[in-house]
Amino acid sequence: MLSYTDSHCHLDFPAFGSDLEALIEACNRVGVRRFIVPAIDWHSLQSASALADRFPGRVFPAVGLHPCFMESAGPVDEKRLLRAAEGAEWIAVGETGLDGRFPETAKLQAEWFDLHLSIAAQMSLPVIVHAVRAHQKILAHIKRYSGVRLVVHAFSGSYEQAKAYIDRGAFLGVGGVIARSTAHKTRDALARVPLEHLLLETDSPDMAPRWSNCSSRDGAARKGYRNTPLSIPSIARRLADIRKVPLEALAVRCEQNAGLAFPGLKPGA
Repeated sequence: MLSYTDSHCHLDFPAFGSDLEALIEACNRVGVRRFIVPAIDWHSLQSASALADRFPGRVFPAVGLHPCFMESAGPVDEKRLLRAAEGAEWIAVGETGLDGRFPETAKLQAEWFDLHLSIAAQMSLPVIVHAVRAHQKILAHIKRYSGVRLVVHAFSGSYEQAKAYIDRGAFLGVGGVIARSTAHKTRDALARVPLEHLLLETDSPDMAPRWSNCSSRDGAARKGYRNTPLSIPSIARRLADIRKVPLEALAVRCEQNAGLAFPGLKPGA
């Protein structure tokens, strides 16, 4: 059976509160054996860490404050963030970055993003980057941190944008966005960039795939459908089709990429 890593999911969210153990076992049966869970706010710094303790060798947390939640983040405070991170084995820094949909917090987003990049450099950890309507600004920020390994979460840009990240050694997270009818530009980019820079992710419970041809095997986005890491094999199949390569070759390469992007990642249980 093929093995997969969901490189970005939020299993600590309330949407998974009632059946998480059953879900993780169901994922195991389809080969999804590792889950990277980025924190997004002060509360999830604790819940992501607790989840890793609950599922050792399966769940790997990342320490970060999401740019969409800057009001709850408050002023930049390195000591507070480092205190909140104490006692956990973090695999990465993030989810952090810039989101152009919230101009009222743009300055604070940039300050927190720079702090996350600085901490990642100090701790020799990769950074999980949230980039929405902000690719050029993201690229400008990361120039000052050339040694930091980047993972651009839920990439949905053009080939030119993808190449700009890859030229800096970044990995691109590929999720359900590739199934959107409007995602021609992103599918073209993902067909052309080196496979060695791609990761699989769901961002579950958000960003549910909308498969154009729904089948029971795909577990597609029907009414009331909850996005989960069970979508990973379907995303892999769609990406293999886009790249015109065998699924097996793509799955093996993406697992190798996960280990390169996140050096602290252990073999799945």
